This record gives sequence, structure tokens and C-alpha cells, in this order.
Amino acid sequence: MRIGQLTDIHVWDPRSMRRVDWLGKRATGWVNYTRKRAAEYSIDVLCAAIARQVEARPDVVFVSGDLTNLGLRSELEAASEHLQPVRDAGIPIVVVPGNHDFYVPAAMRGDFETVFGDELGEPAGVGTWPRCVRVGSTSLVLVNSALPVPPLMAWGRIGDTQMADIDRVVAAETRAGQTVAIGLHHHPTRAPHKRYDGSRNLRDAAALRAIAERHGVALMMHGHNHYFHVRRMREATTIIGGISSSTTAHPGAPYRMGQTAIWTVADGTVGLEVANVDPDTGTFGDWIEHPLDAVPEESLAEATTG
Repeated sequence: MRIGQLTDIHVWDPRSMRRVDWLGKRATGWVNYTRKRAAEYSIDVLCAAIARQVEARPDVVFVSGDLTNLGLRSELEAASEHLQPVRDAGIPIVVVPGNHDFYVPAAMRGDFETVFGDELGEPAGVGTWPRCVRVGSTSLVLVNSALPVPPLMAWGRIGDTQMADIDRVVAAETRAGQTVAIGLHHHPTRAPHKRYDGSRNLRDAAALRAIAERHGVALMMHGHNHYFHVRRMREATTIIGGISSSTTAHPGAPYRMGQTAIWTVADGTVGLEVANVDPDTGTFGDWIEHPLDAVPEESLAEATTG
């Protein structure tokens, strides 16, 4: 199974913003976008990343959250429209929400699920999440780690009910002979570029990592950090990886530049190829293989400190 990844595309479209939205967190988010993020995010870069995925023709394209800036219905619809070339190429899309998609409580009233519909996978528990998609001998379990949090915070939590369902579906897929990959937005590891990660981490990362260890999950993919980072769990063979934003135009070190990826899962073995944007042209370069046999190991204590 070849899983294409796009992440943190942050499509801006305020058409559905109402007067009441200017009274809360969306107002501060708008200020943050206009003062900083508008200069960093480029729709042209996003379109180039999408085109690169279409050329590569993976079995499925996974968008690992933060499709929007303020969790607006109009932003979700615009993000879906930008992904249309993937559908036109006959490549399935699956998505999970990020903290920006569930920016405020009003964003959790079903717009995300309505706009993306079947691209969420099949329900695999008692609630809306987790979801599960089978492609050949690989099962992709889609997890929601996003929820509204106070201003200046971006942490996530899966929750006990969803975590129990994840445990059950991963166990069932493993018993059926499937190799399991998990996709979510928040990082079940420690962000490498933050001294303190408590304001934006995954609060129940330890429970998710325990499931991965218990059932031999091959891969956990995430977004959120706008930073390329891959680790292997010390307690298991699970690879945990995230890439930089697929819409970032800002020049800088390769691990912070715009990226898109292809993950390969075969017989429990994981491979990774990454394409970086050229900030001068806005196009993506060749796929570069990232060897995973020598990636640093990370213990649970290292992953959840701070």
C-alpha cells in the first residue's frame, strides 16, 4: 500500500464567517492569519503538492488535518475543491480533522463530516471516530485528536471512548491478517522544535502508543508540527512520522519547507519518500527516499515529557 500524505494545508476562505464569529477565538485566529500565516501559506504551493501526488498515483491520499484556518464551512468546501484533481485521477482521499478544523465548538456540529462524507472511511466504533479504510492487506485507522481548546493552545486529546474503539478495531484488523497504519493530526511523540510541548501536544499519547505496541502497528502518521520528524518507538517497531505543511512557501531548512510524502507499507515494513518545494519556483522536486532503518528510537518517557 502506498499512502500519499498532505498535511496542514490551511485553506483560507472566510465567506461563511458571521458577525458572531468576530467575538471569540476566530477573531484572534484571523489576526494571526493576516499578520503572519498569510505570507507563509500559498495556494499555488498546495496545488503543486496535489499535482505531485496525482503524478505519483498512490493507492490513497491521506490529509492529516488542519485543512482550514478557522474551521469555517466555506474553508472546508474550498479545501475539498482544491483536492478535486486527486478525485479526478481516481485516487481515493481520506481525511482527519486538525485543531484548526475544530477551532471552536461550533465547528464540531457536523460540517467536517458533511463536507467530506465518504472520505472519512467507515465508522469503526460507537461514536463518529475512529474510522477504518482497507486497501489491500493494509488497514488505515483514522483517528480524531482535535477538539476546541482555549486561545493560544493547540493541544489534542483522543479520549477514553475513542481510544477503546481504536484498541478494538486495531486488534480486529490485526487478527484478520491486516497490517495496520494509524493516521491522526497531533503527534504521539515529542515535537523536536519546542522546548515546551504542553500547549500543543497529544495529551493521551501514552495510551495510543500502548495500543501500537500491543498490536504491532506498523506506522503512525501525523501532521500539526509543520516540521519533518520521524522516530521509531523504542518499545516496538512502530514508525511515527510527520511532515511539514504541504502549503508552506516560506524558504528555510528542508525540514520546515513545504512537503508532501509517500509512505509505503508492505508486509509490516515501512518506507518513506518525501518531496520538498522549491521556494523560488513553487514546484516540488524529485521524491527522495528517507531510510527508516536508522531513524532514532524514542522511549515513552522521551515522547511524553514536557
